Amino acid sequence: MRNSILLVLIASGAAFAADAQFNGRWDINVPRDARPHGWWLEVSGAGTPNLKGRFVGFPGGDMNDIPHLAIQKGELPLELDDATVDSWLARDMAGVAPAVPSKIKRLVKARLQDAALQESAASVGEIITPLGRLVFTIRTKAGLSRADVSERLGKPDEFIEQIEDSQSVVPRISTEEFIGLMQLLRPTFSKVSETVQRTIDSWGFASNSGWTDAIATGLTSNRDESLRFRKPSRSHVPVGDREAAERWLSSLQSELAKRNLTDLRRE
Repeated sequence: MRNSILLVLIASGAAFAADAQFNGRWDINVPRDARPHGWWLEVSGAGTPNLKGRFVGFPGGDMNDIPHLAIQKGELPLELDDATVDSWLARDMAGVAPAVPSKIKRLVKARLQDAALQESAASVGEIITPLGRLVFTIRTKAGLSRADVSERLGKPDEFIEQIEDSQSVVPRISTEEFIGLMQLLRPTFSKVSETVQRTIDSWGFASNSGWTDAIATGLTSNRDESLRFRKPSRSHVPVGDREAAERWLSSLQSELAKRNLTDLRRE
């Protein structure tokens, strides 16, 4: 995952006149900042070939020159990429134990990942089955690798791999482990339940008929080469698996309620 902080300022009006509107100091509001700090951006030379910018905020509250700045179609994007952050940390923390800037970088990376995952989980409106595919979709839409998620959970890479590659109706991990995954990926309980129930329903084809049935179960040829429907029986539904999945969902909902994780139980 490429780590970056992106801020965008927008101006209106004729090109050069609008560009000049960027000049000055701009306050930056950081949502959910546990310890509010003063962040701001200073722009000078907008509307001329000598555009410059300085930033106050991360990492230590001092003023830093912005190495790359350009106005693009009435917008002024400020992207603090890995190289920029590394150079600031190297300068501001000379002589400090290496563990300190490394910890800062990990925290920044985690903040960026959390924001991307929250947006990704909220954007998944369609029903995706099985559950492993839902996990895969949220993770990849957020731009995270399996290694990123495994590292955050303190698990080996195979942990996420076996969940995503499984066609099982529920993952073969403990409820506690799945809650940890939910807290990271941000799917609501209703989304997880909907995914599991839709997978269960697909086993019985209770509502299928006609061409829908043909698409779901396939067409077979008899000896006369004519086509006929092969209609499944409800007796073929794995009752034990259905009951196990429903018990798993009930246990998951109970554990979420005990932990008061209401943000994971409502849309």
